[in-house]
This record gives sequence, structure tokens and C-alpha cells, in this order.
Amino acid sequence: MMASTVGTVNENETILICISKLRKLIEGLEILENVNLEDKYILRFLYSTSFNIDEAFNRFKGYHENVRRYPQLYPLTGPLDRRPIIERNISTLLPDCDRSERPIFIFKPRNTNYSQMKFTEQAALDDNLFEYVLVHNPEIAEKGICYILDAKDHSYGFMRWLSVANMNMGLNKLNYLPFKDFVCHVVNQTNLLKISIKVFWPLIPESSKKNLRFHADWASLHEHIDPEVLPKEYGGTKEIDYETIHKSYYDMHDDILRSYRNIRQRKKSLEKSK
Repeated sequence: MMASTVGTVNENETILICISKLRKLIEGLEILENVNLEDKYILRFLYSTSFNIDEAFNRFKGYHENVRRYPQLYPLTGPLDRRPIIERNISTLLPDCDRSERPIFIFKPRNTNYSQMKFTEQAALDDNLFEYVLVHNPEIAEKGICYILDAKDHSYGFMRWLSVANMNMGLNKLNYLPFKDFVCHVVNQTNLLKISIKVFWPLIPESSKKNLRFHADWASLHEHIDPEVLPKEYGGTKEIDYETIHKSYYDMHDDILRSYRNIRQRKKSLEKSK
């Protein structure tokens, strides 16, 4: 027991040293004024890079530079402010994880009303869910994200979202999110989606291509995700209580808003500098 205790103490000391070193790097850069420097916030960038200080700093810097470059992708509001969108179940965070302990997100473009909803609103919704995952548990950043893109019955509206400008913004944001990796499983493919992928394939970084999985059957999906945690529509056995899932988002509304205060402060600072 003593060895275990000593190991825990040493590990905690190492974590605190890494936090301190990263904070000093951040404080030394003028363009990172008014950002969140709390331990828990800094930790998500450290966990996502396996505590490599330089990589964590580059990710932190890139993330906040994107706030300046693409402010429309970074929300200032929380789940309660977007209830109508959440309850369409366009993006859903399942209560369980994949076989590599990554949180599982499901994205269903077919549930989107493209005449009323913009690409940036979808980006804001996903950001709320990412924050929901990380706000109290920064260590999850070490696992990454599992994303299921369900292309069944998607429309040309989704294709319009996949403009070159939106793709560049989205991929740039994705590149600096504080998660170790982002694994995307594409299911229920259509010919329209296959054509679109061919068009946009050259825009996708090689590192992201490696994490794209295209599934022609549920058995191949289940190699990565246990069917016991998946809903029946994906060959699983899990009964999904969407009402309970939505409530869990809403219960975290205030915590998510507090975590966004660094973005609010950052935007105010940028507005004053114009």
C-alpha cells in the first residue's frame, strides 16, 4: 500500500509541474491574454497530448487562435439555449464508450432542418457536447472521441453544408480540439455521400483519413464498439432513453456556461483591439 501511495503522490506532483510549465508558456504569449488558466482547463490540453508540454502548448495556442479566426464556431450559450435543436437528436452523446473508452457521439444529418439551421449552429451544438464531456473530467481527453456519422436518408442540404469554406473551418477546429484523437465511423452510406467524399478527400489531412472507418455491415462496426452499448438501429441491444440524455445536458448548462467565460473574455478583448 505504501508504494501505491508514493506512486500516487509522485504522479500528482508531476501533473502539477506540467500544469505550471504550460501555464507559464501561455502567460508569456501576448495573443493569449484573457484565456482560462485554471488547472482543470489546462489539464484537458495536457491529457490530449499525453502531457507533452510543447504539443499541449501548440494545441492550446491553435485552439484559441481559431476562436479569433472563426468566432462563429465557438458558442457563448449552453444546452438550455438550444433545446429545440438538441431534441431533434441530430447529435447525441451516448451514455457508454467504445472499446477504447472513447465517448460515443452519433450524428444524424437527416434530422436537421436545413432551411432553419446553419452549419455554425451544428458546430455550436457539438461544442456544447464536447464541453459537457470535458468540463469536470479533463482526463477523458486522453481517450479521444468516437463519432458515428449515420448517412441514412441525408439530403442535399447536408451536401451544401460540406462547402470548401465549411470543411476548412471544421477541419481546422477539429485539429485543435483537446482530444487525443477523433475516430469517425461512417454507416448507412449513400451514393451521394460517396461522391461527396471523393470530392473532399484531398482536403482531409492524412492524420484524419487514418481515423475514418467506412462500414458496410454492423459486424465491422462492432469490432470497435460493443453492440451492448449501441441502439438497435446499429445492430445493438441498448435501449436509449433520449429524454434522460437531454436532461443530463440541461443539468450541466451552468457549468458549461462558466467554462465558456474564457471565450467571452477573449471575444471582448478582440473587439476592443479592433
